[in-house]
Order: sequence, then structure tokens, then C-alpha cells
Amino acid sequence: MADFHESLLELYRLAGVKCQPVVFILSDDQIIHEGMLEDVNNILNSGEVPSLFPPDERDKMINSSAEAAREKGITHRDEIYNYFIARARDNMHVVLCMSPIGDAFRTRCRQFPSLTNCCSIDWFDEWPAEALHGVANRLLSGMTLENHDEDREKIISLCVDVHTCVEQFSEEFWNQLRRRYYITPTSYLEFLNLFVATLEEKTIEQKEYLSRFVNGREKMKETDSMIAVMKKDIEEKQPLLEKASKQAVEVVADLKVRREKASVVQQDVAGQQAEASQQQKHASGIASQAESRLAEAKPVIEEAQKALDTVKAEHINELKVLNNGPKGAVLTCQAVMTFFDPKDMPGWSGASDWKGCREFLAVKGLLNIIKNYDVDNVKPTVITRIQKYVLDTENFNPDEVRKRGSEVCGPLCSWVLAVDKYAALTKEVAPLKAAAAEASATLAATTEKLTTAKASLKEVEDELAHLQKNYDDTMSRKELLEKELAVCTTRLKNAVQLSESLKNEGGRWEENIILINKKLETLPINVFLSCATMAYCGAFTPSFRNNLCLLYTSPSPRDS
Repeated sequence: MADFHESLLELYRLAGVKCQPVVFILSDDQIIHEGMLEDVNNILNSGEVPSLFPPDERDKMINSSAEAAREKGITHRDEIYNYFIARARDNMHVVLCMSPIGDAFRTRCRQFPSLTNCCSIDWFDEWPAEALHGVANRLLSGMTLENHDEDREKIISLCVDVHTCVEQFSEEFWNQLRRRYYITPTSYLEFLNLFVATLEEKTIEQKEYLSRFVNGREKMKETDSMIAVMKKDIEEKQPLLEKASKQAVEVVADLKVRREKASVVQQDVAGQQAEASQQQKHASGIASQAESRLAEAKPVIEEAQKALDTVKAEHINELKVLNNGPKGAVLTCQAVMTFFDPKDMPGWSGASDWKGCREFLAVKGLLNIIKNYDVDNVKPTVITRIQKYVLDTENFNPDEVRKRGSEVCGPLCSWVLAVDKYAALTKEVAPLKAAAAEASATLAATTEKLTTAKASLKEVEDELAHLQKNYDDTMSRKELLEKELAVCTTRLKNAVQLSESLKNEGGRWEENIILINKKLETLPINVFLSCATMAYCGAFTPSFRNNLCLLYTSPSPRDS
């Protein structure tokens, strides 16, 4: 009822507020509560349904109708509401559709007098044949008839004939059994709608069955084609598999030979590498021993060099101006001159007296020449000549020559003694150096051989890796071919089994396809007869039903 009242509010809003003509149609099958007819009775009697408008809704209707009411000179709210109701009553047209069958219509007319007092009653009798034909033509015009469009007019005529025959049978049913069976236009419409819906449903159903059998037949054909393709594929892959297996055997044999060769080269390289490591260790030991011995004299040379740094040019000039040099100065200069060749000292005649000493001291850049002297390569003759000074430890030492000569003589004496000591150590370690050089040369030769052997090993290993890759690729191809061949063989076996098992079914499917096509040919008339039976034969007794069915299947119901 709440939804019904909402619909009434909307009708009043359209008719009373917007002043639009409205038709309110209510059929008896829509009446779910008798209170609905009571509201309709009030609308027909006074135009107003009591308690339909809540206070807020009533105010909305009044406010919405106020402007139109003022144009009519109405300003009071109650009068505006009455104006709203009057407009709704003028614009609303009520149409009630009720069936006279049974006692419901008679009871409602007595209970709600406005249904008869305030309404004009139109009685609808049986439809004529022209009307039945027109309705059937309209409802069946959009129906799809597979390959039966030329029979559409015949089916429409059959609809009219069946409905007319049932009307005649209902009169005979009343005359014989005094039982009323009402055949109304609604029955006719339900019959037509049932026929259209059932025909569409059955057509789809039969087409689905047909599609399944046709697809099955096509799948069988595809299976046969696939079997032929798989057989051909197996025939093509079998030689390839045999070839791949043969290649794998050849590659394995070659790989075995190359691995043995690589193993020999690896052992050779490992031996040479161990020998080179041993030689390197031996050479390093000798060189280390020589360097440690020479290192003992290095501090002495460095101290002498530092002492030379303290000598100034003016100290040498002081000696040069002396006509007769002190004994310590002469002895020191003679010892230093022993290390040098007059050819390399411009201005020095090579004399060892004081005059020669003064010439030697006058050589340009003497201090730098002494500092840069190659102490690692002192000649043996020089070492022999210098011994007479070195062995004279009483007169030839830094303190004594400094005391008996000058300050510059002390650093020069220290340098001579240091070079002598360093040369002695150099002579001592000369065999060690020679052994180290020989060991280094041997190590270099061994290293060169090792490098060549490693290069050969790399070539063998690269070739071995290439063969291994070829082997892996060959085995992969072989495994892939074996897998594909196994899959293809399994599929072929399954396909053959399926084809063999479905051969008998193929004949049955062909029969079913022919049978379903025949059913589709007669489907419209079969569905028509079944729908006519379902729509009209339910209320009759078995004898009347049998007679009516015989009438349906006769050459022409109208003639019968």
C-alpha cells in the first residue's frame, strides 16, 4: 500500500500541480489489497483520498499551486488546497479493467458504489476473427521462422481457427456438463506469447543439439587429418633423431681425445709453473742476500754524502791559495784523486804533488763530481791504489786529516773510506749478483716457456670448450627431438584410439544430424500444436480433450 500511495502522490502532483492530463489504469490482477479500491472509490466520488497527504506533503502541494490559485483570485490556504484537488479531479481519468468472471466483480460493485455510480462501463465481448487475425499477425511478425517464412500466414490463420474452435467447444462443454469455461482475449494473447516463447526456446535447443553433433563430426575429421600430419611428422623427425644420436657419439669420442690432450698440456704447464716458481724463489733469495750485504754499506755512503754536503766552495778556495799544503790536506787530496782520471777532469794535469792537488781542487764543480761518483762500479785498479791510504789508519782518518789539514779534509776522507768499504762489499757480493742475474735469466726463459705453454693450454681449453658447447647443443637437440617424438607418438596413439572408438559414434551422429534437421523442419507446427493444447485443453475433461486434439490434427479445423 505504501508504494501505491507513492504512485497516487505522483499522479496528484502531475494532475493538480503541473496541470497535466493523466490516465490512471488499474486492472483487477494488480489489486493486491482491497484498500486500493477504497482509495479509487474516494477518487471517483470526491476526487480526494483521505489522509493521503502528510502535513509536509500537503504544504508542498499548496505552495506549488499558490501561484496558479492567485491568478484565479484564491489566496486562503484551505481554498488553495481545494483548488488543487479540483484541478487534479479535472485532469485525472481513471480506467478500471475488471473481468466479470466469478463473484469478485459483483462483490466489489456492491462494496464500492462509485465503481458503478461514477464510472461508464464498457463491456468487451468476444473478438471477431478479423481482430484475432490482426493481433496474431502483429505478435508473430517479429518471430523468426527458420526456413518457414512462407508458412507464417498459415500459422496465423491456424491461431484464429484454434481459438474459434475452443470457443465452440466451451459452449458445447456448458451445454453437456453445465460447466462454464471462459475463453477470453487474454487466453488468446497468452497462447500467442506461449507459442512465440516456446518456439524460440525449442529452436535454440535443437540448434544446440545439432551444433554438438556437427562439431563432433568436424572434430572427427580434424582428428583424422591430425593423425596423418602426426604420422608425417614422426617420419620426418625419426631420421633427424638418428642423425643427432650419431653426431652425439662422434662428438663424445672427439671430446674424450681432446680432454686427454688437454690433461697432458695441463700437467706440463703445472710442472713448468712449479719450476718457474722454484726458480723465482731461488733468484729472489740470492738477490735478497746480495741486497742485504750491500745495505750494510749504504749508511756509510749516505753519511759520507751528508758530510760532503757540509763542504763549501770557500773551504776549497782556502786550500787552493796555499803555496804549501798541509800534510793532511795533501794526503786527502791524493786519496780522492785516485778515483778519477785526468782525462775526465779538465784543468788537472794528473800530478799528485801539491801543485797537482791545487789543480784538482780547481776543477769546476768538483763537489758535484765527487757526489755523483758511480760507487757501484769502482775499478779494481782504483781499489788497489787506494789501499795504501786506507791501510794507513794512523794518518788517514777523518779526525787526523782534519787536525793536520783543514775542515774540508774530514768529509773527503770519510767519503774515501766509505767508497772503499762499499767497493769491498760489492766485490764480495759480485758472485751473488752474478748468480742472481743467471737465476733471473733462467727464470725469464722458463717464464717465456710457461707463457707459450699457457697459450697452448688456452687454445686447447678454448677448443675443448667449443667441443663441449657443440656436445651440449647436440644433446639438447637430441633430447628435444626425443621429447617431441615421444609427445607426437603419444598424441598419435591417443588420436588413433579416439578415432577408432568414435567410428561407431560417427554413424549415429550422422543419423542424429538428419533427425534434428527433420525436427527443425516440423518444429513450428509441432510447437504450435503443443502450445494450443497447453493453453486451451486444461479445463476440459479427457473426452473433450481428445476430440479437440483430433480437431487440431484434422486437415482444416474451420471446415470441421
